[in-house]
Amino acid sequence: MTGFTQVQVAEILEMSNDAVSRMERGKIMSTVAGLMQTCIFFSLDKVLAVIGKVGICLTKQDWR
Repeated sequence: MTGFTQVQVAEILEMSNDAVSRMERGKIMSTVAGLMQTCIFFSLDKVLAVIGKVGICLTKQDWR
């Protein structure tokens, strides 16, 4: 999605700009709650539906 700066996304999602930058680069991962907020912000309804239906609980192992 375009049109938003990292600073704007960070403010809307109540995160630091540094955290948004590190997530974009794959250096850190979001919590499930943070992932859901991001999906809502970017209107990713299909992803949000999967998270809600499956009840995913992510760990660092899942991202390797």
